[in-house]
Amino acid sequence: MSYIYYFKPFEADYLNDTVSVYSEIISSMPDVVTVDLSNYHSIHIDKGMLCVYWPMALFGKNLTDYTHVCNRIRKYYNTTIVSKLSFTSANEYYNKVNAALTHSKQSICALYEYDLHDFVRSSFKSTCIEEYNSIIMFHGAEMYDTDMHKDATSQDIDHEAVEEGIRFLHEYQKNVISLPHVISRSDMVPAFHMLNNRQNHIFSAPGANYFKRRLFKSFCKSLHKYDYYAVLIRWIVMKIAFRLPMNNTMLRFLRRSFAKQIQNSRFTFTCGSTAGYPIRKIIEIPSNGSCLLSYKYRFMEDLGFVSSVHYLGFVKDSDLEEFVMGGYRKLDQQSYQKMIVNAAQVVLRCHSSYARYTQLCETFDRIRSGDFVGSYWSEGKYVIRS
Repeated sequence: MSYIYYFKPFEADYLNDTVSVYSEIISSMPDVVTVDLSNYHSIHIDKGMLCVYWPMALFGKNLTDYTHVCNRIRKYYNTTIVSKLSFTSANEYYNKVNAALTHSKQSICALYEYDLHDFVRSSFKSTCIEEYNSIIMFHGAEMYDTDMHKDATSQDIDHEAVEEGIRFLHEYQKNVISLPHVISRSDMVPAFHMLNNRQNHIFSAPGANYFKRRLFKSFCKSLHKYDYYAVLIRWIVMKIAFRLPMNNTMLRFLRRSFAKQIQNSRFTFTCGSTAGYPIRKIIEIPSNGSCLLSYKYRFMEDLGFVSSVHYLGFVKDSDLEEFVMGGYRKLDQQSYQKMIVNAAQVVLRCHSSYARYTQLCETFDRIRSGDFVGSYWSEGKYVIRS
């Protein structure tokens, strides 16, 4: 059987945690050969092979793309590869990738460094779809709920672009591997720690300052000043830290700080922006031993999370405000801890690196046999279409 060539020119840690974990999973799969800048000269192009690549594998296509990627690496990740890598070498790597994608039996593009609204209006969309006819590995159309916040007084993301992206995912569904965010098993807090964690805060809301998160923080401001200012200070520190030169030590510090913020909170709120995106914090929060507060997005049950069983879900902002203002006192410790453990079990079973490895192995086998016509999530199960 032919090899699966995984084109990864350099380490993916600086992009985001999802990219990093998926990269580790793919590299560890059977028959996979990771093709980076040290070995690309030696690979043999076979028309029967399967190729997997990230958009950044094409960074040497022209000088403009090369400069953009190198600047991005300099900004977010202090790696020596930028100073050592010439455009000539990058272009040679691109030529090898391009030849492999052009002649391969099938190719898969992992899109987790993009948001849907960015991808659908990028020039790379035509490269991925029209030039290479790639299967895309991304959140499927069922993973979005734009109706939840359609009446919000402020919008975080261009909804027209999001709706355009969802239409594209529906039209292209036979070529979509619908796999959402993933978390490494090593990053999950053990159940013993979840039940014995000393939580100094009642509420927290880490991450980007989306409109609904700002609203949640405003609910906390009057009655939970300690939690409000703790969240605000951490957000400012994170903003400053991300402007500093990034290296492995800084990355570990930021990830640890983010995890500790969740672990030190009884309840942690998150939202998928006003576009209703499936974000990684949905699995990070229960994995770090905090009870997830969020909206009742349609995709939550598809991912395996049922309100009041695995998390506390809200439809109206007024209900969320009422909970913050005192409703949380009606929920005893045993009840919310049970939800945390239930949700963590769903993450381990469905969304951990172990689960994704199994799901990807089955998916790649179906693709190699020519029997893949898309996949989706339903009631906590990953389903490959027949």
